[in-house]
Amino acid sequence: MITKIYETERLYVRPLTKEDVLSEHYREWFFDQEVTRYNSHGLFPYTKQQMEEFISRIESGSEIIWAVIIKKKKISEIFDPASPCIPVYEHIGNITLQRIDDINRTAEFACVFGAKEYWGQGYGTESARLLFDHGFNKLNLNRIWTGTAISNIGMKKIAEKLGMKEEGVFRDAVFLEGEYVDVIEYGLLRSEWKLPSAKYEDKMIHRNGCTEDIPRGVLSDQKERRMAIINKISEIRTKNNKGWMSMLTVLFKYAPKEASKIMKGITAHDKEITKLAETLSKI
Repeated sequence: MITKIYETERLYVRPLTKEDVLSEHYREWFFDQEVTRYNSHGLFPYTKQQMEEFISRIESGSEIIWAVIIKKKKISEIFDPASPCIPVYEHIGNITLQRIDDINRTAEFACVFGAKEYWGQGYGTESARLLFDHGFNKLNLNRIWTGTAISNIGMKKIAEKLGMKEEGVFRDAVFLEGEYVDVIEYGLLRSEWKLPSAKYEDKMIHRNGCTEDIPRGVLSDQKERRMAIINKISEIRTKNNKGWMSMLTVLFKYAPKEASKIMKGITAHDKEITKLAETLSKI
C-alpha cells in the first residue's frame, strides 16, 4: 500500500523508504556531477556507510524526508486506450525539512532532483509548496530557511517562487568548479506564507472509462495563474462582444468613421487576448 501524504494533479509525495535509498537508480543520482553540482554528495564516492547513516536518519523520524513521485502516462494511453488504467509513476527527487528546531520553531529546506529529464518543469516548486504548507500549518514552524550558491539558478528560482526573502550573503562560502562563490540565505516566516492550509476533497476523475479517487492537495500556483488569465480573457471577450454589436449598429446607421474607431478597439482587445493565450500556453 502506497502511503501518499499529499497529492496534486501532477504528483504526490510520500515518505522516502529504505528501498528507495538502496535502489540502483537512486545511487546513480549521487554519482552524477550535474545532479550533485551544488551539494557535497558528488565530492567523494557514495559509500555504503553513508547510505546506512541516511537510512538511520529516515527511520529516526527527526526530519521530514519525502520522495517526489510524478504521474506519468497510463499504460492504457501508451498501448491500448481500451485496456485497464494502470498508473505509471516515477520517483524523481526528494524534498526535506531538516535541522528542525523545536524551541525556535525553525527548519532548513533542502531538495535534490536526480531525474534530469524533468528539470525546469516546475516539479520542485510544486512539491515544495506541499512541504512548506505542512511545515507551517502542521508542524507549527515559524520560519523555514535555505542556503544555496549564488550560481545555483534552479534553487534560487524555487526559493523566489515560494516567496522566500533574501536575508543575507555568506562571502566565498563554498568552493565550486575551481573557485570560491558566495552563498545566499533565504528565509520565509509563517506570517508571510501565502497559501492556506491544505484542504482535502475526494474527487472522482474519469479517464478512459476508469475511475480514480484523488484527494486534492494544495493547488499549485500554475492553476491559480491559469484561472487568473482565463478570467481576464473572459472579461476582454465580454468587452469585445459589446464592441461588435456597437459596430454593427453604427454600420447600419451609415457611419463608417465611427465603425473604424470601434474596429481599432476590437483589434487592440484581440491583441491582448493573443498575448494572454501565449502566456497561458507556457504555464
